[in-house]
Amino acid sequence: MNNPEKKNIEIQGPLSRPTIISSIMAPVENRDTVTLTCQATGVIVMYRWFINQRHPAGGRINVSPDNRTLTIHTVTREDKGPYVCEVRNPFTSNRNDPYTLNVTYGPETPTIVTTADHYNVGERIKLICSAVSNPPAQFTWILNGKKLSNSATFSATANTNHTGTYTCHTSNSITGLNNTKEKSLIIYGPLARPIIISSIMAPVENRDTVTLTCQATGVIVTYRWFINQRDPAGGKINVSPDNRTLTIHTVTREDKGPYVCEVRNPFTSNRNDPYTLNVTYGPETPMITPIVGHYNVGDHIKLICSAVSNPPAQFTWILNGKMLSNSATFSATANMNHAGTYTCHTSNSITGLNNTKEKSLIIYGPLSKPIIISSNMVPVENKDSFSLTCQATGVIVTYRWFIDQRAPSGDMINVSPDNRTLTIRSMPREDKRPFVCETENPFKRDRSDPFIVNVTCE
Repeated sequence: MNNPEKKNIEIQGPLSRPTIISSIMAPVENRDTVTLTCQATGVIVMYRWFINQRHPAGGRINVSPDNRTLTIHTVTREDKGPYVCEVRNPFTSNRNDPYTLNVTYGPETPTIVTTADHYNVGERIKLICSAVSNPPAQFTWILNGKKLSNSATFSATANTNHTGTYTCHTSNSITGLNNTKEKSLIIYGPLARPIIISSIMAPVENRDTVTLTCQATGVIVTYRWFINQRDPAGGKINVSPDNRTLTIHTVTREDKGPYVCEVRNPFTSNRNDPYTLNVTYGPETPMITPIVGHYNVGDHIKLICSAVSNPPAQFTWILNGKMLSNSATFSATANMNHAGTYTCHTSNSITGLNNTKEKSLIIYGPLSKPIIISSNMVPVENKDSFSLTCQATGVIVTYRWFIDQRAPSGDMINVSPDNRTLTIRSMPREDKRPFVCETENPFKRDRSDPFIVNVTCE
């Protein structure tokens, strides 16, 4: 009896369209490892994977021994696929619809787009923030640490409160990452008219150094100085790096200005009213007028003292060491007590300096009638010499002698340097000529009575 022969027969039906199942639905870039599993129904003999229509390759990708699972280690956004799994048996095959891996990443460093870095008050500000991220990032705008809005765009009508540092904060709730970008905006409002502040209100010439500071409100980009409508120049003048202050070393009266400070931003400018520096100086050597140096008793004396000085000098008149008045002018009706040396003393309480000028005045009063005094009342003829002296009271400028109405002459006669004394070495008794002495000042002249010398014989 023959034994029957046995044979196994496998019946392979249709293969369903496969589906890919991911171990993580939203893997995070550079962090997660993902396993993709190919699922299908039917008798499957072989699994086969395609990534971007190519066979899997690379050290980060592994396929299981049965080819049913594919593992991507530390996924990146470039690993998104698409992935295709093919199932096959000897009679049929099938593929899934392409599967894209939803790799999450970012946000990367944001980008801020704006029309300008500065705006004038009233202009429209619009800031747009973007960042590469999957899923799309969430945005928050922050100004100077204070939250403004939760959108990618911030817009507003500019006012000065909008000046500052804008921060675009981006976050991704899936990756748990965040990133920021900053942008500074300047809002330029109106510029107030600047004022100049001096470090010394009344600097002293040739002693003080002065710093002028330009002050104004508003957003100022540049400061500029003008001295007498010109740019500052010269070794004595320094301007600070920001141009806000100007320093004049060892000021002189020529440095008074005027000074103008200009403030400017991209939208407007303004200037101060011209500022004059009050440089103090002097007093210089005084001047006394008039130049006349003599007066007659009863005349009106008027002396005026002046001196170059800022502030104006204080004046004191002094006569022969005694104070007369505290004014620039001294006036009086002349008498003999007004003769002497007048000193005009000037001072300046700010500079601490003083100066003086002197002027001598002569007061001419009445002249008494001169008389002639002889040193020998009875000189001996051809033997005795004698002197005649002219005596008078009053302020006398010149003396003159006359002998018989003529000026003295001859070897026997000498006149003293001041013309007050006349000396005769010898005289004959027949000489009876009269001697006359004359005294004079600018206002009066007088003569003595004729004097005859009584010459005797031995």
